[in-house]
Amino acid sequence: MEKLPLRFRELRKKHNLSQKQLGNLLNISASAYGFYEQGKNLPPIDTIVFLANYYNVSTDYLLGSSNTPQPRAKYYLDLEILLQNLEDNIYDNHLILSLDGRILDRDLEEDFLKDFENMIINTKFKLQQR
Repeated sequence: MEKLPLRFRELRKKHNLSQKQLGNLLNISASAYGFYEQGKNLPPIDTIVFLANYYNVSTDYLLGSSNTPQPRAKYYLDLEILLQNLEDNIYDNHLILSLDGRILDRDLEEDFLKDFENMIINTKFKLQQR
């Protein structure tokens, strides 16, 4: 983790940010953030992940496991295809939906799929209005 402080400093400067601005972003003081850059304190894992997302680099890059700042991949998901896949797999009994650890019965699955379909229809309408 010896590269972590260097990467924090490098990326902060590259993005023209002050330690105070980063502290505000992380809800910590500027000096607390400065300790990360000086290597005096290790940031919590959630801070490392947050900054990787914020700077669009991998956590491997921040931690020094990689020298390539590989931006995080973006995934595109067509909601109509997702709905069709959900329906196909639920009706073929290959997929069981649950929420908060509780399995949805067939009626709740049907309600969920109908609500999801309605959300897609409404979103399509809104997209057409733009």
